[in-house]
Amino acid sequence: MSTYDVAANSEFLNQTLDELTEEVFRKDIGEQYTAPLSEQDRQRAAWMGSILANSSNDDHRKRALATAVLLYTTCDKDSKRIYQQYLYTILSRLGSLPSAHALNDSTAELVESISDPSQSLLAAELDAIEEYHRLDSETVLTRFQQRVWDHLDEKYVVFSGPTSSGKSFLMQQYIRHSIASSEEYQAVYLVPSRALISEVASEFRTELGELIDIRTSAHLDEVEDSFLLVITPERCLQLFDYEEEENIDLDLVFLDELQQLEDGGRGPLFENVLENLESVWPNTQIIAAGPYIDNPADALEGVVHGEADDIKTVFNPVFQLEARFTFRKRSDTIDVELKSPSGNTLELDLNRPTGLSYSTLNNKKQTVRRFVEEFGMGDQSLAYGKTRRATENMALGVAASRSQTEPPETEGLIEYLERTVHEDYALIEAIQSGVAFHHGSVPQVARDEIETLYRDEKLDLIACTSTLLQGVNLPAQRMYLVDPGKGREKTLSDFEMQNLIGRVGRVGNQLYGTIYYIDRENDEWADQRLNTSVNKEVTAATTNTIENRTDDLLELVATGDTNEITDDGLRYTIVLLRNRYLKQPESIKEYLTGKGLAESKAAAVLEELESNLPEIRIPVEILRKNPTVDPVLQNRLYENVNSAVEPWEVVTTDLKQSFFSVTQHLNTIFHFVADPEYGIEPARSESMYSHNLNHLKYTAYHWLNGRSYNELIDLRQDALGNQNIDSVIKELMRIINDDVRYMLVKYYQILCDIFDGIEDYDNQFMLNFDKRLERGSYESERLQLMDMGIDRSIALDLETPNVDNDEEYKTKLAAQVNSLSPIYRRHLIRNGVLDTE
Repeated sequence: MSTYDVAANSEFLNQTLDELTEEVFRKDIGEQYTAPLSEQDRQRAAWMGSILANSSNDDHRKRALATAVLLYTTCDKDSKRIYQQYLYTILSRLGSLPSAHALNDSTAELVESISDPSQSLLAAELDAIEEYHRLDSETVLTRFQQRVWDHLDEKYVVFSGPTSSGKSFLMQQYIRHSIASSEEYQAVYLVPSRALISEVASEFRTELGELIDIRTSAHLDEVEDSFLLVITPERCLQLFDYEEEENIDLDLVFLDELQQLEDGGRGPLFENVLENLESVWPNTQIIAAGPYIDNPADALEGVVHGEADDIKTVFNPVFQLEARFTFRKRSDTIDVELKSPSGNTLELDLNRPTGLSYSTLNNKKQTVRRFVEEFGMGDQSLAYGKTRRATENMALGVAASRSQTEPPETEGLIEYLERTVHEDYALIEAIQSGVAFHHGSVPQVARDEIETLYRDEKLDLIACTSTLLQGVNLPAQRMYLVDPGKGREKTLSDFEMQNLIGRVGRVGNQLYGTIYYIDRENDEWADQRLNTSVNKEVTAATTNTIENRTDDLLELVATGDTNEITDDGLRYTIVLLRNRYLKQPESIKEYLTGKGLAESKAAAVLEELESNLPEIRIPVEILRKNPTVDPVLQNRLYENVNSAVEPWEVVTTDLKQSFFSVTQHLNTIFHFVADPEYGIEPARSESMYSHNLNHLKYTAYHWLNGRSYNELIDLRQDALGNQNIDSVIKELMRIINDDVRYMLVKYYQILCDIFDGIEDYDNQFMLNFDKRLERGSYESERLQLMDMGIDRSIALDLETPNVDNDEEYKTKLAAQVNSLSPIYRRHLIRNGVLDTE
């Protein structure tokens, strides 16, 4: 047994960690408590932790971090400087230098004290560590980041680490250094959802805005020689319009949240986009990252055409304290289980505060409110809700117990919400009390402002849905989990739960974060969650389908009606195989056997496609731009348009009726929504929030016509009568974001691509109609503003450009900056339209 193992398994060290964990927890909940440890015990534990800090074993390193954080957090005032110095030393040895530099007290003074002649050996050691991890005069990497950095000259690289390991920061630094060593640099940063585009682009503009053109769409008609596109896979499809352009030659594609490959709905799209990017620009470097993935290289190699270097760690540079609260019927105490870094589970009894009981947990809204009041006042906290309604109720429950102080920093956001959404919007009430909710139905500008206010500590609690799982960065000291659900019917997996709680405590922000699991007798969902640590094997959705649904695949691959297939993985795998067959029939067998299918079964799939797939005339270039839609249905649209163009055109002279007519025609082919007039039931494969075609087309028309959210909400409220305004807002936002901007735009894009392929077709309005519909305006001048990165709600209020280019318009905007509302100015700065000065 090594010295490290002896130290890690020491009964004394483990008992000390248990005692310190209890002390930190009790102080966190407001109790006066000191662990029964002598100073000699503390020093002995510190010595053992310093040994473990030099181990290469991640479990040993976790224990060293916990020892240092707990000793520093619990030491008395007289010993603060000693344990701060000790913590700095341990963090440095662990390679967590950003955390070391972010200690609450002055690091400069601390480093000076370590550099004392009596400590020259220690000073030399720490200087050497820092110098090894130093990237430049301003940037120091963690040990994990340094390991990744050393591999970034490879063509294929994939890395996996905890949520708080600084993967995005590392890519910012890599792109910065790549720009410095290249005359031109072109990169694509793929994010898993639209909600993340603004946040990631804003972070890159802060870091790199003066060095490279950062865009949030793939429209490159006026692109600089160097650019960074922060886009979703859906938006990335537009990039293939430029494959013949000589000045477009991608240097880097980065895929964030690699585990998205296994999602049945969007995984095949991620796979298809990566494969096509590599096919069109074969020299591009491909890097991917994700949290807690066991087989990152295998996951990436299942998509790209080469072997990938992978770097993994399970070491979390932030210590997390997990506590499970269980309420019992007719009990005056609460059972608490603490997860100690020793590996033990500590069992405690807490006196139950008045008003916080077994029955309180029937109401999640009141549960979070009472926990915040009793245990979390003043902390930056997150509360997880399984649905949008749940998050709103939690935030409003906390807000109702507070006076409405309305911090001055929130005035601009409140005014914006009153004017652009609704004066009775529940989010306003929450913000006035220092809390907020955050989910996909909150307008993007408002989400950006909420995140900024929270990071600036002007809001102290945000209730969130699982958008946090997709990488939204909201560093918190504490998280409340009262329900493990995800949506109305699903449950968070252990992997998703681990990814979720990884948002608590962040490198450079806090030394530790606390997670409260809250359950009750006979509903003890957290029973197995407390001590669960999960590394996930990622299997692409197509691979999973090919391996496990072979018989269904053979039966349906050529003749199945994909509108009727409810399993996302099976449906999209069939669509992908049909597309692949039409583009490169000779690649089918190799693709399938590469996914693990027996050669005989692969040959059978190819034979099915050769014998039974209907004749398809639509050009393969159109299919490649629309990989998630069945080519059989696309071909049906292609045949219709080519036989008679006029019925498929939306025209400005009769915008409303022509839009209604074309939308109805599209629905006769793709069946995306119910249409009683034509006897069409919605496809089983689609999920729409619109009740029927009339509902969808009127909402889409008003959106296209430039109506504000406020106007759309009023129209919807008038149609429904006295329905709750917040329900109207949520439903409308879902229809706009999911039904109109995603589903309907997807089918209009195919139509526009077909028109684009017709020789001498010159109706520019129709050629770009999908873009007009997605952005929410038919006016080219408004679209120009949105192309610059300006949110639609703000673009509708600004003067339209009457100048020749974007730079002239930016100059014009800058001249009137003082007349703009503060929230407009912040948005324009955040999105690179205005300079910070």
